[in-house]
Amino acid sequence: MCVPTACVCKTVCVLHGLWAWHPPVGVYIGVLGFLGVFVALTRDPAKIGQREKAAWILVMTVLLVLEIRSAYQDRNEHDQQQAEARERETKSFESIASGIEGAIQQSRENFDATMAKFQAQSASLDELQQQQTRLEQQVLTVPLANLTSKELTEKTRQITSQMRELLRIYVYYDGEISNRYFDRLQGQRTRMTAKEIQDWKDEEKRKRAELQQEYETLARTLIALANRFRVQMLSELPHNSVEDAQRAMWFERPSSGNSGLSFLFKLGENATYLDNLANRINF
Repeated sequence: MCVPTACVCKTVCVLHGLWAWHPPVGVYIGVLGFLGVFVALTRDPAKIGQREKAAWILVMTVLLVLEIRSAYQDRNEHDQQQAEARERETKSFESIASGIEGAIQQSRENFDATMAKFQAQSASLDELQQQQTRLEQQVLTVPLANLTSKELTEKTRQITSQMRELLRIYVYYDGEISNRYFDRLQGQRTRMTAKEIQDWKDEEKRKRAELQQEYETLARTLIALANRFRVQMLSELPHNSVEDAQRAMWFERPSSGNSGLSFLFKLGENATYLDNLANRINF
């Protein structure tokens, strides 16, 4: 046997569970209606005593109270479910809004980073132009024929270093432009019209063309200077190779050999040729 306190606790828990539970709305009313019909068909009202009448009234009252309670409880549960659903929706919308805000912030940061890179590009290009100007002034001051083989080699190394640096900077910033426009098309293509997509592609093409023209202008001046050193070094060699003749065409008329490609992409291999030529005059 359980002690009285435990029995009371268990009884309270059971009653609380029964009170908290309720059938769907309308069940108690259905039972009440059934009892009304059942009593009317099976019992003669003239033979029903006072106690039985009181019992049936009590039963009907309990069923009516339970039905009213069930209706209110069902409404409260429905309101609670709606409140929980609204809370989940609110959290979901907040999460979506936070994601959109984060994407916008990331886009701003990417844009600021791109602008900073373009500013760095301008600074690097200005520095390269200054180096080229100083080298040109040095060449004008001292004729190439008066330079020793060592001096000629040192100057050539400076030129080839500038050729490679010019190519490196151009390739980097050309790729930055391409990636910027590619990323936007990948992320927003579904929300852009055909005209907006085409305008975006045309803008990318225009910016890359402007960048290419700017670097090609600087490169032509650098190649012209490099060609003077090439001619001077060849004049000091006892004989020239077939490659020397082939390279002469590029230094005099720079091209990539591909109509869709800039001659800037040939700077690296022709810088290597000049380095090898400088090595040959020192043997």
